[in-house]
Amino acid sequence: MASNVPSGAAHLELRDYLRILQRRKLVIIIVTAVCTAAALVLSFLQTPLYAATAKILIQKQSLSTGFEQSSGRITPDLAGEIEQQFFNGQAVRDLARDRLGFPANASASVVGRGAVLQVRAVSPDAQRAAEIANAYAQAYIDARREGMLREYLATAEAIQGKVADLDAKIEELDAQLARLSSNSDRDGQATEAAGLRVQRDSLITQKAALEKSLDEVEVGADLARGGGPEIVAPATPPERPFRPNPPRDALGGLFLGVLLGVAAALLLEYLDDSIKGEADLAAATGGAPVLAVIPRVPDWRNRSDAMLVSLEHPSSPTAEAYRTLRTSVQFAGLDRPLRTLQVTSPRSQDGKSTTATNLAVALARAGQRVILIDCDLRRPRVHDFFGLSNAVGFTSVLVGDVPLVNATQAVPGLDRLRVLASGPTPADPSELLSTRRAVELINSIKEACDIVVIDTPPVLPVSDALVLSDVIDAVIVVVAAGSTTKKETQRAFELLRQVDAPVIGVVMNAGPTERGYGYGYGYSSELDRRQPRSARRARRVDGNGHRDHAERFPETTAQP
Repeated sequence: MASNVPSGAAHLELRDYLRILQRRKLVIIIVTAVCTAAALVLSFLQTPLYAATAKILIQKQSLSTGFEQSSGRITPDLAGEIEQQFFNGQAVRDLARDRLGFPANASASVVGRGAVLQVRAVSPDAQRAAEIANAYAQAYIDARREGMLREYLATAEAIQGKVADLDAKIEELDAQLARLSSNSDRDGQATEAAGLRVQRDSLITQKAALEKSLDEVEVGADLARGGGPEIVAPATPPERPFRPNPPRDALGGLFLGVLLGVAAALLLEYLDDSIKGEADLAAATGGAPVLAVIPRVPDWRNRSDAMLVSLEHPSSPTAEAYRTLRTSVQFAGLDRPLRTLQVTSPRSQDGKSTTATNLAVALARAGQRVILIDCDLRRPRVHDFFGLSNAVGFTSVLVGDVPLVNATQAVPGLDRLRVLASGPTPADPSELLSTRRAVELINSIKEACDIVVIDTPPVLPVSDALVLSDVIDAVIVVVAAGSTTKKETQRAFELLRQVDAPVIGVVMNAGPTERGYGYGYGYSSELDRRQPRSARRARRVDGNGHRDHAERFPETTAQP
């Protein structure tokens, strides 16, 4: 698996997501910090709110009447839910607001398995919150008692109506018995009178039962006037507001920020078209060999300042990566000599000049006589890396103002490296580089050394690099990880293929460090494993930059 996650990958493993989060950690940190700060600001801007709570003990009253006692079928939880619905009714609300003298709301919840009704009121004033809660609690009790009383009175009225009906029937039976007693037919009178007496006794029994139930209802009505639900814990003014709660709000903002940060990181990764790893590079270049992955230089903060890491930090992983690039170039020339080497990139700021200068230093330290030419006539930078002058250079020799031997400049401490700066900027660089004189000048320069390294402009903005590629032995394309897009890289390679440029590979600049470059001789990479053992041994011996590779690249007698 590649060291970085290719965009559009069909399957991502956990470590791939961890790499994405590591790469986008700054986004996650910023989003998390913003959300946390926003939560704190909103928390401090909120009006403080106080919550007061009153508790009511619900007393279930049952009617001990002769009718079906349906209350026995209601579970405590259901009874509590019924009481909560009654609390939320209009009757309790109107009664509470009448007592308060201002509109206010309170909520109720059932606790203690339906035995306790908890009334909660919220207000910006602690005293008023307690007042509202107690008013609603008392309004509920009064409304509930009034309702229970009405229920008892209605029951009593119904019982009294039945008793009256029974009295009327008993009186009618008494009248019938009186008529029978005056009748002369003794036999028929006795039989009918016995039947009427049985009916009258039954009605009297029913009346007695109803009168007993009526007595119980009247007792219940008396109890309802002063009993029923009661407040067991009146509301008191709270000491501190329940909202805002800065620690809780900050924690919530932190949690939300992390979620949003991770989502933003994954979204940016999905939308990001830049080259992130070798898998992306292979897809964009059509499988071009990766000659080296150059890690970032931690101390190089300002990229506008030229920094030659091969000279300033020769033992760093970045300098070692440039020596790996040198080895890759040398092995690319085993089948055919590479006397002229062009370094370009899809766009500016990809690090082509940095790569060209460090590669030239690495080749010179390996025993090669190198001339480094700055053919980026629009934005020359090679002279800045070595602290040299750009007053005289390639264009000066090209127009015949200065001979080549006087235009090249020596590099202190590197006897085998000379630099030919770009010189004065011409009016039309592309036209100048396409002249026959330019081709002849490059051919004459390569006869004076072992290898020529040429820094050329990027491929996409101008055609200078494409013009020169026709007379070059090898082309190296430099892309910047996390910056150069796959579309730009693909287009640059399409243009190079159209002119049959001899591209030998690509260099990933500012690439990931997973390849394992290290100080001294402890590094390893996929490129090393692909090379023969003799090549790896030669590169290890060359770790200090003093091993002479003259047996593979014979020196000429010409001097730069």
